[in-house]
Amino acid sequence: MLNRTEVMAILRSVGSDSVVDAVELNDLRTLVNSTQYVMPSHVRGLALNTVTDNPANLRFQGQAAGNLTAGASSTLLNRLGDKWFLGVDVPGVTLASLSYRAATGTLFNVGPSLTDVKQGMVGDCYFLAALGSIASKNQQAIRDIFDDNGDG
Repeated sequence: MLNRTEVMAILRSVGSDSVVDAVELNDLRTLVNSTQYVMPSHVRGLALNTVTDNPANLRFQGQAAGNLTAGASSTLLNRLGDKWFLGVDVPGVTLASLSYRAATGTLFNVGPSLTDVKQGMVGDCYFLAALGSIASKNQQAIRDIFDDNGDG
């Protein structure tokens, strides 16, 4: 089974020279599309987003980027890998009073519960209400949403 770290290493090895040639691109797409290579579904999804067409690939950190194509630079491959596997492509914040920062602390003190729900300024009450309802009935279902990648 190929895990997240191994798939990231494969992407980095392909992106170690200056260009992603047609053979390398075909091999990457075969790897992520084939059932012959077993990997967790979330890892396969991240890899698919990296090596196939995805509208979110058109921009990276506010700059033009693009989908991976034969002849693309290894810089683009590495950026797309960073975008999907490491989450380094955060959206732009337009309000000066808002910013991104690293999260600290414990995700769950005792376990997910209805009282953990704290809505801020984002209009997502419908989503948080659903999560709170699920947490009150099945804490494990909420825990199962999260994967610790082990890399912070």
